[in-house]
Amino acid sequence: MATNWRVLDNVPFLLYLLAAKSLLLCLAFIGAKRWQARRLRLAAEAAAAVGDSDKRR
Repeated sequence: MATNWRVLDNVPFLLYLLAAKSLLLCLAFIGAKRWQARRLRLAAEAAAAVGDSDKRR
């Protein structure tokens, strides 16, 4: 049974590809969490502003 060792030439490239994909995925999740936190903060501020205007009446 002959083993094709040329396949192992691609291993470093595949590892770099895996690391790059993982990094991009982590950055995407961080961006989504920041966007979600900002959206919730703005919604809370808007609700507080509506509550303040109701108290003034």
